[in-house]
Amino acid sequence: MGKFSQHLGKGCEVEIDGDTFVLKPLTTADIPLFFKVMKAFSGAKEGAEIEDVLKNINDDGLRAVQEMIDKTLTKSYPEETEEERKEFGLKYMNELIAKIFEINSNVMSKK
Repeated sequence: MGKFSQHLGKGCEVEIDGDTFVLKPLTTADIPLFFKVMKAFSGAKEGAEIEDVLKNINDDGLRAVQEMIDKTLTKSYPEETEEERKEFGLKYMNELIAKIFEINSNVMSKK
């Protein structure tokens, strides 16, 4: 294990329906995607509910949100099937988006 490993990929816990999940941050390869999602959310009023914000995002922004959720779930839980990740991602989209922003915003602000 390399020197970087002690500082990377620890993840952040999120509680969903009584279960605890650990979501891992994205990588540098995903920076453009992360900022595309941030841009899609940029017109949102502070404190607005995620479901209200999503209604006002264009198709490209929504695809970026979907891709970010999928990449996060794939990295965090590679043992789950693609179908399960997609269903879980849709069902718990609001909780996941909030935590994914929190995880990656912390990572990006440290750079």
